[in-house]
Amino acid sequence: MSDSPYDRFDDQLRPLLEIMAREGIHHAVEGLSEMTGQTITVTQPTVSLVPLNQIPNLLSGPENEAVGVYLRAEGEMAGQIMLIFPYEQALKLVDLPIGEPEGTTQQLGSYERSALAEVGNLCGAFLLNAVASLVGMETRPTSPGRYGRHGDGYPGCDHRHRCRCG
Repeated sequence: MSDSPYDRFDDQLRPLLEIMAREGIHHAVEGLSEMTGQTITVTQPTVSLVPLNQIPNLLSGPENEAVGVYLRAEGEMAGQIMLIFPYEQALKLVDLPIGEPEGTTQQLGSYERSALAEVGNLCGAFLLNAVASLVGMETRPTSPGRYGRHGDGYPGCDHRHRCRCG
């Protein structure tokens, strides 16, 4: 076992975090599918705790472009959620709530960024509700922040990677 606090915490809580992540993501996907009338699938989620400055490496390296939606959770179970999407997947995801065929969105303008933030807000709320139900605590998401080409850098962003910040 490593001496890193992230490794110790991760080893101790990984099974619980994986259950909560699976349940939360399942509820988020189910809710988004019902809202859009589209079938949405997600591969098996993985859970890991990483320092903020390591977020760029989560998408196979800092050279890959990504867009994120950042939410805070308030209440008894306060915390933070960051949904990170590869840029091309974010473009496809925007098409769902605005009713466009997949592949229509080619860039993230103001309208598209707003739609992506709303998808993030809904997914975050569905996820938080599922996790709060599992642990018997109250929580609620705040308004989403968008991080990407036209947004601020995500927490811990140093702008040395292709996060589409600024």
